[in-house]
Parts: sequence; structure tokens; C-alpha cells
Amino acid sequence: MPVKAVYAASKRFILDFTLALNQEFSPMDATFTALCPAGIPTTKGAIQGIVAQGFWGKVTTSNVGDIVSTTINKAIKGHSVYVPRFANQVFKFFGTLLPPRSIAKLIGIRWKKARKKNCDNTPKPKKTIASDIFDA
Repeated sequence: MPVKAVYAASKRFILDFTLALNQEFSPMDATFTALCPAGIPTTKGAIQGIVAQGFWGKVTTSNVGDIVSTTINKAIKGHSVYVPRFANQVFKFFGTLLPPRSIAKLIGIRWKKARKKNCDNTPKPKKTIASDIFDA
């Protein structure tokens, strides 16, 4: 995921780690569940990022309470991976069909547009004497 490469790599690690743990602990009937929620409106910055994505931000974002309760139910039923929202499940499916390079490019385009929109809507700081000195 361009723009969030370390974040995405960390999430991928958690997903693969969860799948590996499920294999290792299957003889003990233990199940681990990886949650792949996409957007979650948890902080002001996250909400601004979701809003900046427009339609796609809206259809891929889930309510925190819904995610928690459904994830618990999925874990109890033994699901190893849970992807909330239909749009996210469609993206996951197409992600298995397209080459990783193409996916990275598409995500990069989406994030660059959202970042630009988010930056354009951010109020500009007021000019001060200090900013005149340090900007020179």
C-alpha cells in the first residue's frame, strides 16, 4: 500500500502470522482470528482520511461497535480471517486476481487523491514573526 507501506506490511505480517498459528494450534482446537477492517473512524486524522476518500472511504469504512461484535462472533465460530463490509470483500477478491504491482498502483492513485484532497481542506497556519524567520 503506497503511502502507508510500513503499516500495510505490518498488517500483512499479522494476517500471515494468524494463519500460521491456526495451523500450528489446530491439533489443540485453538483458533486465531485476523481482522481486516479497512477504514475505522477512531481518530480525527482517520476520519479526515476517510472523508477525503469520498465514496470509497464511505463504503469501505465500518462502525467500531459493529466490527467488535461481529469479529467476536466470527472468532467464536472459528473463522481465521474476517473482512467486514461487502465492498472490502470485493476488493479482497479482485486482489487475488490482479498482479500485486497493479494493486499497488491503484491503491497509490486512490491514496494520493485522498491525501491531496485532505491537504487542500486543511486550514493554513497563520503567519507569525517566527514563521517569517524560519521560512526565509
